[in-house]
Amino acid sequence: MAEKNTTAKLMEKDLNKVGVSEDGKFLVVKSIEDHHNHVISKDATVCHYDRRQSEVAAICLLNSEEKPVLQHLIKCFQKHNPDSSGIKVIMADKDIVERDVFKEEFPDASLLICKFHVLRTFNREITTEKMGISSAQRYVALELIQKLVHSSSEEDYNANLKLIETTCPRQIFNYIDTNWHNIRNEWVLG
Repeated sequence: MAEKNTTAKLMEKDLNKVGVSEDGKFLVVKSIEDHHNHVISKDATVCHYDRRQSEVAAICLLNSEEKPVLQHLIKCFQKHNPDSSGIKVIMADKDIVERDVFKEEFPDASLLICKFHVLRTFNREITTEKMGISSAQRYVALELIQKLVHSSSEEDYNANLKLIETTCPRQIFNYIDTNWHNIRNEWVLG
């Protein structure tokens, strides 16, 4: 339950920063992956909000996240939710492979990644095993990444990134630079 409240608070903060008004519509796409007996099924829950109320607008099971499959999902969603053209923000995990499909199908909407999920992904990917670093190096890196994620401006972001580059092992900076830096406008809202 604490995770849900934290996610909701961070999402609300993100929406305020991108200027979604009280009646502005936004979409949350949540993907859950289940690896059971080497069979992967994907569950995407699409929630349509207008800040005063929210509702689950679609739940679907996908056998892949390939572009044609996601395009079909979005077309079905748009067909059955005619007000979806008013969506201004789409909040989706970075794990969703074809994020560009959402950008194409909702050209007027901003695509964001929730800070909670960003931090969770960093925590999952920056490990002693995956990065070949010590526990102390991991701790320092995650503390600095927390500051990076909560940067309040581009200058603040650049200063925090430089601190990571000069303080942390090179592989951590490379991971951020390769996987996160070019999409920082989707997760750093300062």
